[in-house]
Amino acid sequence: MTTRYALLTIVLGVLLMLGSCVPWGMGMWRGLFAEPGTTISIKPDSTQQNEVLSVAPRRPARIALRGRVTTPSVQEDKPEGGSGAVEYEARYRFPFKVQITDANGGPVWSQESTLAWDEGSRSVSDESVSSTGGVLTVRWMQDRFTAPASGRIVVQAALEGDATYGAQLGDLQLEVFDDLAETRWYMLAGAAAWIVGLLLVAFGVVFAIAGAANAPAGSGAGPGAVPESARQRAMWCHLSGLAGYAIPFGSIVAPIALWIAWRGEDAYILEQGREAVNFQLSVFIYALVSVVLMLVLVGFILIFVLAAFQFVMTIIGAVRASAGEPFRYPVTLRFVRP
Repeated sequence: MTTRYALLTIVLGVLLMLGSCVPWGMGMWRGLFAEPGTTISIKPDSTQQNEVLSVAPRRPARIALRGRVTTPSVQEDKPEGGSGAVEYEARYRFPFKVQITDANGGPVWSQESTLAWDEGSRSVSDESVSSTGGVLTVRWMQDRFTAPASGRIVVQAALEGDATYGAQLGDLQLEVFDDLAETRWYMLAGAAAWIVGLLLVAFGVVFAIAGAANAPAGSGAGPGAVPESARQRAMWCHLSGLAGYAIPFGSIVAPIALWIAWRGEDAYILEQGREAVNFQLSVFIYALVSVVLMLVLVGFILIFVLAAFQFVMTIIGAVRASAGEPFRYPVTLRFVRP
């Protein structure tokens, strides 16, 4: 495999790794931002039997309780080391039972749980907590179930009072989510794209390095055209870009230092050292962009891909320079010009 095809393999792998963000993002979006199909007001300390509800047949569904909690009990969280503001967490505990049947009374799903401040799947909003108590809105999500073939269910919910902390519930609503997305397929698709992309990048790296090592010298190049000392020092100008893996900013400082020290000895060192400096400066700029893009998650993939690209191209540059072949890095900003 030639170096060109190896680099194309790396590019394809990178595109697949970037593409893995699409199914992952869709899965997270559909899982986090689902809206309830039906909302019913219920009363605390009572058993609520609702009328027949319509849901998507044979599709994943789940129920949730959403209410406004008022509690006199809080837990004090002191910061480590004794410095900083003390934080308080509202405490509450409501025993909850739910049973879902089909329209004919056949069992579909049931669950006993505790709607508590330290248990279960819950989300909190509009929270105001102090040392004397707290008020907050909480949504407690229950486990998923599969809707019956008829698409008609009856929900029986029993919620008991808080006998532990004396908390009260207000504005209590039972929410029914139906036709939920099977997020695991999105996650699996994203993982498959990531793994295949990673394998392609790995194969491309191996073949690119092998291709560079075995490539014949170009016209007018080679050991006979460039002195041994110039080829060795040009090689070290390229390899010094890997110093960043051990020393902060070493990938920039080391090539610049070697290039300044040796550039007057031979035109080949002047050219290849300048090329190495420009490439490592470009990688640094691309890394800064990747860090910014971490805010939208894609930056985490880009920073990994960039590190692999920098490593591979640095090795290729060093191999070519050692053979006396002038090498130019791709996608490089020419900060330092002749």
